[in-house]
Amino acid sequence: GYAQQAAVPAVPESQSETGESSTASPYTLTLNQVYCDGLYLRIGLTLTSPEGDTTLAGYDWLAQDPGGKGWLAICEDHADGTLLVDGQVLYPQNGFVFQRVDDYTFAAVMDYDLADYTGSTDAMDCTLAVAGLNGTQDTHDAAGHYLQTALDGRWTLHFTATAGDTANRIGTPVEPEANGYTMTGVIATLGETRVTV
Repeated sequence: GYAQQAAVPAVPESQSETGESSTASPYTLTLNQVYCDGLYLRIGLTLTSPEGDTTLAGYDWLAQDPGGKGWLAICEDHADGTLLVDGQVLYPQNGFVFQRVDDYTFAAVMDYDLADYTGSTDAMDCTLAVAGLNGTQDTHDAAGHYLQTALDGRWTLHFTATAGDTANRIGTPVEPEANGYTMTGVIATLGETRVTV
């Protein structure tokens, strides 16, 4: 289908971000929806705390802290929002931020441009690793930085995505040259229109 519903829980890793053994994170990361039109792969995620656990209640959003403690290791592990699709690295177009839904739930939508993806979109084998999330309050400390608290946990999602591009319309312009530019193609999807110049 075009927008594929999913309820795929991530597998929590058994080590903390410091590399020491720890109990699994109390939070659950879940892939809720996959959308692929052949131009972009979009995924919907939620991070939830268990019923009665109010540790997320004080945060306004959850995000990673580029350049913060452990950031290099997070990037080396591709746990920075990078999606591995059939072994190819795709970077998120819109950062990696979970917005508050309620005291127990935060949601994120990740967009990945498939323009440089060279594999087939029929059955893409995808892996998303997540680490280094911080609970962030919309309040600043004396130095002007947002108040952040590291959330312990590393998760890995494995899923398959298929492009639903039957609704796409592909065209070639009748008069492709104007003002010194040549339009070589147009693809219209339900999510966007891409013009190639």
